[in-house]
Amino acid sequence: MLDISLFPSYLAPTNFIVTQLFYNQEIPGTSPGIGIMAKRDAMLIKLVSTAGTGFYYVKRRNPKRYPNKLAFTKYDPVVRKHVEFKEEKLK
Repeated sequence: MLDISLFPSYLAPTNFIVTQLFYNQEIPGTSPGIGIMAKRDAMLIKLVSTAGTGFYYVKRRNPKRYPNKLAFTKYDPVVRKHVEFKEEKLK
């Protein structure tokens, strides 16, 4: 821990310095200098045109929130119409 009595009165640490000293301490079980961060739940998917043109959109989907496969009606510029796009895995 930080002993404030070691500092002369004119160099007394401010709250910012004390916060930075405690914040930058290593957390056991992690790499040095890296804190614990949350992982992203969303994954990338490919929405492929059902018109058979090969055109696709890439979208992010959270499987916890949307467990079923997605299908959207979107614009396909190859056939110049709105067609249904169905989800496929992004390779």
